[in-house]
Amino acid sequence: MAASDPTSQSPLGDDLFAGNHLRIVLVFAVPALLAILVVLRLVQFQLVLHNTQDIDSYTDRNLPEFDTRGVITDIHGGLLASDVWSFGFVIPRLGTMPPAYRDVVTHLVAGTDRARRNELNARLRLELDELAARRQAEIDAARSSDREPQPVYAWVLLIDDLPLATGQYLRALQQRGAHAADLWDLHLTGDDGALRRLEALLEDTGPLDTSLADSGPGLKEVMDSLGLRNTLDGTSPDFDFFRHFQLELQPDRHYVQGALASHVLGLVNADRIGANGIERYYQKFLRGEVNLPRSTEPISVIASDARRYIPSYMGGDLVLTIDRSLQHIVEQELRDAISRYEIRKGGTVIVMDTRTGAILAMANLPDFEPGVPESLDDSATNLTNLAVTAVYEPGSTFKVLTMAAAIDAEAVRPGDVFFDDGVYRIGERVVFRNSNDRVAGRVTATEALSLSLNTIMAEIAVEHIGADTFYDYLFDFGLGEVTGIDLAHEFNGSLKDKHPGLPSWNIADLGANSFGQGINLTPIQMINAVNALANQGDLMQPYVVQHRINGDYVNSFAPTVLRPGVVKPETAATITEMMVQTVEKEVTAAQVPGFKVAGKTGTAQVPDPDRIGLYSDNEVIASFVGFVPAEDPRITVLVLLYNPNPDTVLGPWGSNNAAPLFSRIAGRSLAYLNVPPDCHPSCYGSSGVLSTTAPALPSLLPFGNETDT
Repeated sequence: MAASDPTSQSPLGDDLFAGNHLRIVLVFAVPALLAILVVLRLVQFQLVLHNTQDIDSYTDRNLPEFDTRGVITDIHGGLLASDVWSFGFVIPRLGTMPPAYRDVVTHLVAGTDRARRNELNARLRLELDELAARRQAEIDAARSSDREPQPVYAWVLLIDDLPLATGQYLRALQQRGAHAADLWDLHLTGDDGALRRLEALLEDTGPLDTSLADSGPGLKEVMDSLGLRNTLDGTSPDFDFFRHFQLELQPDRHYVQGALASHVLGLVNADRIGANGIERYYQKFLRGEVNLPRSTEPISVIASDARRYIPSYMGGDLVLTIDRSLQHIVEQELRDAISRYEIRKGGTVIVMDTRTGAILAMANLPDFEPGVPESLDDSATNLTNLAVTAVYEPGSTFKVLTMAAAIDAEAVRPGDVFFDDGVYRIGERVVFRNSNDRVAGRVTATEALSLSLNTIMAEIAVEHIGADTFYDYLFDFGLGEVTGIDLAHEFNGSLKDKHPGLPSWNIADLGANSFGQGINLTPIQMINAVNALANQGDLMQPYVVQHRINGDYVNSFAPTVLRPGVVKPETAATITEMMVQTVEKEVTAAQVPGFKVAGKTGTAQVPDPDRIGLYSDNEVIASFVGFVPAEDPRITVLVLLYNPNPDTVLGPWGSNNAAPLFSRIAGRSLAYLNVPPDCHPSCYGSSGVLSTTAPALPSLLPFGNETDT
């Protein structure tokens, strides 16, 4: 029996099938139709309604895209740099701007200040000339490539004091076709009739939120400026201000902490290109042009209280290793020391996390305020980050590296005895002396380091270590190359020009280099090399960015060992103890109450630029480098003071100015970081109570013990 046809068993069969077919059609067709409507609505929204007042989504097809940059915060989420939004006038066309329009915009910015108006008029004319030249160049380029010339736009003026809400209000009027006459009527009549006439223009998109008109100072002044009939004599009542000047949003880089960490942050130039520092090094990432690597994590790995400003979705965001509280401590103490010790050319301080290589603070004085051109000196030299770009002869602080090489190579032991008669000769012409011709007599290697004897250091390098081994160690300490810190314009120093086999080197260089003369390093190289001694011999990668954020994903920097075992751990421990004895016996001003300090001071001469091969008679760099707590270091600190006044009672010696500055910075930093005291016996005063006062300066002598003459 054939299978029955269900549709043939009922007179309703065809209708029933037709009903099922209709349901099927509805099930699939209606969602499809809805999807099409949604797409069309989205297209309409994108193409018609894209001129929104919302800053985050605002775009304009008639102008270039915004060049936005991500935010920069400190390690705890404190805001350091971000884009802020303001309104400015752009010129959408060329050659169609009557002088009266220029008068309006300059009056808008300058008010009734005639001198200010004249200044802005002159500047505007120059900018228009430049814009015309750019337009002509674009036309020429298009002609040569057989294409249509592209429009040229330019920001001509910013109104810094125009409230954002006021600008939004005016922008809304512009977008909805308002003319200057409507603005005049709205302001000058002050009645509801003018407002109703204005609302009639906006009927298609609803009434304008006029509450913005009273949202802050500035709108009345703007309206007054736009409605100056005296300024616009001869123009028609239908004068369309916005035909020649468009009011547009634009981002401006803002540094909320002023000059704090200015050399780390850097700044952006007029074209919003990073000029130095973080802004330069991470230029493409901040602008959102570089994606994160694959090794990313969700943004939840960053503590919620550190995510107040991230992600910004304005570009790539950066969280620095810098702690703005520590940065403030360092800058405050450095500024005070420069005044107290009459330092004539400023200073540099770096605070590094010993274990990771992260930079917790980095300061140079003089500094500048990013975004404030007036804060730059005449030659913009205060823009330079001396910590990574400047080279200097390190002087006696370098002796800890020489001694580390000697001990690690088993060429010298701490207790080995040397005899110092105040002179060390290489051949007949090269003579090295100690500071002020002092003679120490019989000393151990440890005492030679503590007393900072140039003669013994030269003898150890020349007769015990040897040139090849000496320079091999220096290269292992990272002194022959850039450290790779993520800051712009790092310099590599001059060590590559100072080693055997080069025509510029001879054996006398080995003697001088042993105590830090005739060799140029950057401050970041010096502190990183000493940090290896504090880190059991491992050379760390210094860095200033802890997290890179792109949207909801994070790429974090993991501490990286550049070279493991530059010296053996036992060598590092031996040098640490020798540095501790140096502080306890010879540089007591560097002591930090409650902590054992390992460090070394220096007072290095500065080469005379006018006399090749000779040093300045009255200019030195006073320095101190050390780490604390010595037995379990948390921070490594380098202090440089450029050209202390030699005529003060303290003189130019690093033991009298750089060492006490180190003590104050290290003490306050350890307290801020909640590092508990190690409380060794010398932490206590005669009463047996933990001392909380700064150590007294050493007895003042007419000369120091660490000069590298």
